[in-house]
Amino acid sequence: MSARTFRFEPLLNWAEQREEQQMLVLASVLMEEQQALDALEALVGERETELARMAAAGSVDPEQRQIGEVYLLRLAERIDAQRGVLEEVRGRVDEARGALIELEQEKQSLERLRENDEQQALEKQNRREASVVDDLNMTRHVRRSLGDASGSNGVV
Repeated sequence: MSARTFRFEPLLNWAEQREEQQMLVLASVLMEEQQALDALEALVGERETELARMAAAGSVDPEQRQIGEVYLLRLAERIDAQRGVLEEVRGRVDEARGALIELEQEKQSLERLRENDEQQALEKQNRREASVVDDLNMTRHVRRSLGDASGSNGVV
């Protein structure tokens, strides 16, 4: 690997920071989604409990039955409202996931650029080293040739 720095390192660092921040945003929205889902499940459970209570009571005086029906209507309204909240939160979860995916793709692009940059630097270094080796071999060959031409036994 080359000792030189990647020219887009600040951008890569910034992309990594933005990705981490977006992960926190997504985690927060996922927690909101879970809370909204828990609240919806609690309301549905409350409705089921009330329905079971009314069924178990059998014939109840009309006033108690009307109170139970009004309670069920209010629960139905709250359930519908909570479903709306859940859908809104799920929309924000989708947005947060989409933003995170975009940031991950941006970071991956910068990482590929860094890898390409490192590979090019390594290839350049290898070419330099090969050139030095070629020069040394050429010098050795010339010395041998000159030594052979002067009548020596070829030892340099």
